[in-house]
Amino acid sequence: MMIIATDDLEITCPTCKGERVIKDNKCDSCSGKGVILTSQGQTLLHFMKRHLEK
Repeated sequence: MMIIATDDLEITCPTCKGERVIKDNKCDSCSGKGVILTSQGQTLLHFMKRHLEK
């Protein structure tokens, strides 16, 4: 069994530094979430989308 920590999947957005907004506007880099996916997170998301859409 493989255990994946949340830290392996996402990191704090470097643009807004996790604040979700920049000058009262939603951060474009993270879409206002405050985090962005790592490459491992993107891979897992792509895998799940591909298999759940069928």
